[in-house]
Amino acid sequence: MDVGRLHIFPIKNFHPVPGALLGPGAHEMVGTSARELGFRRTLLMTTGPRGTGIVEEIRAQVEAAGVEVVVFDRVQSNPEDTDVMAAHTVYQSASCDSFISLGGGSSHDCTKATRVVAAHDGRLITDFKGPLVLDHHGKRNSAEFPHCQSLERPGLVGPAARGPGG
Repeated sequence: MDVGRLHIFPIKNFHPVPGALLGPGAHEMVGTSARELGFRRTLLMTTGPRGTGIVEEIRAQVEAAGVEVVVFDRVQSNPEDTDVMAAHTVYQSASCDSFISLGGGSSHDCTKATRVVAAHDGRLITDFKGPLVLDHHGKRNSAEFPHCQSLERPGLVGPAARGPGG
């Protein structure tokens, strides 16, 4: 990392809940953030940006912070319900307690859906229909959505994609 650029683009905390750290070097804080959130064994979900070394780098940072990492790199572009349920199977069988999403929209979408499944004891993702409306604590309005619980499983997101034209 070129530390000479830090004064130009400082790391900023844009959203305290949920957290969103943006800026050069922000990805280097994922291990510390995971430990501070109480992660013990996390499922690192990614489309597997192969050849970049980012998956290995993030895994090493999280493990250096004392958190075990299980990698699920089988998220496909435009994930389907089968991707979500496969990820949940790995999450459950590995006794994970949290999620880290690394990559672009497909990884993030699949991770969000897998968190919903995990928070509802493995119910099929196809059981959930309609908008996922959460308050600023990650909980649904129980009067409006009495059949849904909160997203009790903590998660971190690491954008590793450059959008269109980037």
